[in-house]
Amino acid sequence: MIMDTIVSSSNQPALFSKSINLRIVSHIKSDDKSRNVYVTVEFQTGSSMQTEFILKLTDEDDPFFLYELHLNVDDFKNLKRDQGVLVDFNAFPQHVIDYLKLCIRDQHNETTPSNGSRFQLQLVNDEQQFTNQTHLRVVEISSFKHLTHLSLLVTSANDHEIKNYLARRLQSKTV
Repeated sequence: MIMDTIVSSSNQPALFSKSINLRIVSHIKSDDKSRNVYVTVEFQTGSSMQTEFILKLTDEDDPFFLYELHLNVDDFKNLKRDQGVLVDFNAFPQHVIDYLKLCIRDQHNETTPSNGSRFQLQLVNDEQQFTNQTHLRVVEISSFKHLTHLSLLVTSANDHEIKNYLARRLQSKTV
């Protein structure tokens, strides 16, 4: 059963919440995997009156699969500089959503057309650099190369965050 409602940590509705095929890439293991996950995008103003872009990855079949990104204006400035992002912070969520929609459009297309390209959402574990960082990447695959359009550092949830997520999920099913 696919979740039709998002388990949100706030009262504000999610801007985007859809199931997307995610390719999980590990540099140590050569066996890449795919799984369908829910990607949720929120744009919230927190208790400190600071606006945050929030992205969550969840899997209904694996309650312990929970990755999150919380990006405030200052973090976004670094991302913008490091990755050459051209839009401002307020426009960023919609551009991320547009990329996610391209990934949904192309998720069942395994081949790359000779005259075009396809988009893929990837979760990349950088274990080889001993940083144990995980990046969510939007990758355009053409007949020439793989081009990363966006790479977001996501964190795996700790025990406390997973317990809160599971409690909200259970509460939403009983309501």
